[in-house]
Amino acid sequence: LADRLQVEAKVPALGICRIAEGKTEVAVAGTRTLGGATVGQDEPWSIGSIGKPLCSSVIGLLVEKGKLSWDSKLSALIPEMVKGTDYSDVTIQQLLQHRSGVASETRITPDLVDRVGGGETNPTKLRAKYALDILKRKPMSSPGSKFSYSNAGYVLLGVVAEKLTGKTYESLVKDWIFAPLGLKHSYTYADKLPVARPMGHSQMPDGVQPMDMSGPIEAMLAPAGGGMYMSLSDLAKFGAAHLQGLRGKDGLLMASTVQHMHTGNEQPAGKNLNYACGWGLEQHEGLETMHGHNGSNGTMYAQIGIFPKAGIVVVSMMNMGSMAKMAPPVTAVVAVAKHGSKR
Repeated sequence: LADRLQVEAKVPALGICRIAEGKTEVAVAGTRTLGGATVGQDEPWSIGSIGKPLCSSVIGLLVEKGKLSWDSKLSALIPEMVKGTDYSDVTIQQLLQHRSGVASETRITPDLVDRVGGGETNPTKLRAKYALDILKRKPMSSPGSKFSYSNAGYVLLGVVAEKLTGKTYESLVKDWIFAPLGLKHSYTYADKLPVARPMGHSQMPDGVQPMDMSGPIEAMLAPAGGGMYMSLSDLAKFGAAHLQGLRGKDGLLMASTVQHMHTGNEQPAGKNLNYACGWGLEQHEGLETMHGHNGSNGTMYAQIGIFPKAGIVVVSMMNMGSMAKMAPPVTAVVAVAKHGSKR
């Protein structure tokens, strides 16, 4: 399947991983760059907005530690930032579910990064400056009234986590998620990344070209998924930790916490999607509800899917961006899940 999709999609590389019944299977096809070396099974890919489930897991752990609750308001968590703004009553749950009214920021230009950052190199200070910029703006809608996907909302969650712990967001992800799960091929943008890894590509007027999206934008958007890199099997193992909770077993998080995080809002986010706390509840014909998320920095595309009844986690990534609703990694996840569900 990896071989076929990589050729059909005309992408440099594509990989798939499945975890079922404790067994991990990985397949990769293609090259790190056009005409370059063959991609390996344990190399890290950019996961884009799949960083949001990572962020929601950090928040879930803060809830378990008694640092905040799902209903905690920004006025109690970052009072000096929200004083005099329209966001004092926004809750953690609303931010997690993209129902806070905070700006979407799905398209961020270099000019915005330069204006907000002003040359700031400390990631925590950069995110704090971005948070203040966000909070000066008028809400897109009243809190809790409407779903609107928001990268900015997740940056606020990261700022809250840093304020409550006194630690950098990057260290929280590494210490609270990567290390406990034994994820040895997972990195933040601040780490020294392996040279041997897939590089991103974009479709340009003169053909597919390699693209580098590194820089301050990765630090600014880290809680929303900027600059997070994971191997296929590491991302699947993270998904397996949530599968464990969905099936009633404590692990990285308590089962009750996981189940809360995976409960969708009664107001649908889209025709085939409800959005929970960092996880989308998607409907695909012939399958149980998929607990998943996609992610792309414009030069790569990743998809994770968890199927609780079947006990399957499937991940797929490719090193080229895509705007297609059924991008090749989505096709791969659905196909593998259907095959596994029939066994």
